[in-house]
Amino acid sequence: MLKKIFELGIREDHHPLLRRKIKMSNQISFTFLIYMLLLDIVFIVLKQNNFLYLSLVVTLVYALPLLLSLVQFPLASRFLMSILPSFGILSSHAAVLGNGEQAVPAVVIFQFAVVILPWILFNAQEKLSLYSALTLTMLSLFLFPFFNSLLDFNFDSNVLRTAFFDVFLKFSSVLVSFIILYVLQQDILVSEANSSRLIKEMQVQKAQLQANESKLSDYIREVERAKEEDKIRQWRAEGIAKFNEIIRKDVQHIQVLYEEIIAEMVKQVEATQGGLFILNEEEEDEPFLTMEACYAYERSKYIDKKIYISEGLLGQSFQDKEPLLLTEVPENYVHITSGLGKSLPRCILIVPLKYNQQICGMIELASFKTFQPFHVEFVSRVGEIIASAILSAKINEKTQKLLRETQEQAEQMRAQEEEMRQNMEELHATQEEMQRKQKEIELANHRMQVNEEILKKNMLKLKEKETAINKLLEESEQRNEEAQRAQETLREQLMQLQEKEAQYLARIKELESKQA
Repeated sequence: MLKKIFELGIREDHHPLLRRKIKMSNQISFTFLIYMLLLDIVFIVLKQNNFLYLSLVVTLVYALPLLLSLVQFPLASRFLMSILPSFGILSSHAAVLGNGEQAVPAVVIFQFAVVILPWILFNAQEKLSLYSALTLTMLSLFLFPFFNSLLDFNFDSNVLRTAFFDVFLKFSSVLVSFIILYVLQQDILVSEANSSRLIKEMQVQKAQLQANESKLSDYIREVERAKEEDKIRQWRAEGIAKFNEIIRKDVQHIQVLYEEIIAEMVKQVEATQGGLFILNEEEEDEPFLTMEACYAYERSKYIDKKIYISEGLLGQSFQDKEPLLLTEVPENYVHITSGLGKSLPRCILIVPLKYNQQICGMIELASFKTFQPFHVEFVSRVGEIIASAILSAKINEKTQKLLRETQEQAEQMRAQEEEMRQNMEELHATQEEMQRKQKEIELANHRMQVNEEILKKNMLKLKEKETAINKLLEESEQRNEEAQRAQETLREQLMQLQEKEAQYLARIKELESKQA
């Protein structure tokens, strides 16, 4: 029941401090109401009806703050409660005493005890209410003559001067002061408890805030890292686009392409100098790398440099087929030359130009700055594009070379076919000549056979004529010898023609094998 009375006018949306002030106001109002009821009993016991009537009126007045709290006017209730005891004592004191009578010290002490109520019922933020109530209560201490002259009732003022009332009023002053101090102490304890709770909450919030700050810092770092990654991705995409544009150019000489590639690579990764080495596998037994282009301090340098794949850092990276990042550069490895002299670079990056596990060259970059992992990744990615372009260019070059060789071989084949055709015509003419001569030989042989038959017949007829026959025989022998010599000559010519025909046939087979 008391808890409900003390919590009159308190809402959930009220601040905790305001709730305590309203509760304190209700407690003090209830205390004064009980005090007035006790005073009413005292006046009843003493049969002081005049005092009883005045006490009942004051009792009803002390119930007003509780009623105001009940109807949700907590500010008016507190303000009334802060000034009501002081003015209630003032008005009752002035009404009881006659005009011109001296104030009763015990009542004045009682009035002093309730002057501090505004400090208890209002906080420092409620300045208007606090200072207004404080001004009125302080002013009430000096308004006794005015109220005494204004209020004139027929009371026996000697009652207030009796020892009983003197003790009662002093006791009341001490009791009210004790109650006020007790309420104030309770408020202080509650404030301290709330402060402790707030401190703990603040510590928890501070820990949460620190955790949130840590999360926020992590988030900021993550955002910054994401921004940096986006910046790197944009930089990488723009760089790859530049190299694609360079490679797509229709250059007349591949040397120009090499120079543009190494110049753009040095600028893109902010290196100090760089070299482009191309693999050569045809001129010597052992493959070697030739520096085709070099770029340093925005000046092109044409350096005739040959490095075998089995020597140096370039050879090591070539054999490993992996990029080589060197932050501790050996002495006398390479020096960067400028107008200020020579200096050893801080970082060396060597990247193979690799496409489908096939290496066609190397890129070497030197810088006073340390290359970052995204630089290595970028150069490796662009190295694939460059390797693809170089391999395509080499394939095109080989294709053109093979095409020219094929065209030359085709021309040679056509010339050989023409020569073979001429040789075949000559062979055909030779064969016809041989056939003609063979026919002539056969005809001569036939004639010789006919002549031999005739001679045989004549020999039979001319046996009788030895001289004539001998002559005829001698002539026949001479003719036979001549015929034999002619036949041998024809046989030799025939053998020569057969040998020549065999040579022509071997030549034809050789040409046919070449064509196949």
